[in-house]
Amino acid sequence: MSTIAGAGVASYNGDGGDATSASLNVPTGVALDPSGMSALVLYTLLTLSDILTLGNVFIADQSNFRIRKVTASTGIITTIAGDGATIYTGDGIAATSSGLSKPYGVALDASGTIAMCDFISSLTFLDQAMCISLILAATVSAK
Repeated sequence: MSTIAGAGVASYNGDGGDATSASLNVPTGVALDPSGMSALVLYTLLTLSDILTLGNVFIADQSNFRIRKVTASTGIITTIAGDGATIYTGDGIAATSSGLSKPYGVALDASGTIAMCDFISSLTFLDQAMCISLILAATVSAK
């Protein structure tokens, strides 16, 4: 087993540095790019170098309210969505300027568009310019 990201401490740090030295807090969803590779690949007997040759790794960092990316060519981790707050703040803005409410899933399509689900906004997308858009909103009814 190899570590792709996270130093074993539940916290938030490490953006711009080596992914294995960074802290994650309840990483729940994982996706690979390009060509629709499934998170199931991570559960096979692949080495770290095998996984990173498949493409960049995207992680739903749930309790840090962010989506993180590990760049395959460098092993560097960065935040690509979420500002650490839980309130979604609007469409068309930089994804790192909007809150995400405990993101738990992340996926990519063949064109590289990133889809994320969280507990309040439901389904959001990041376009190629890394701007965020709400696609499907959750509704809660009072009884």
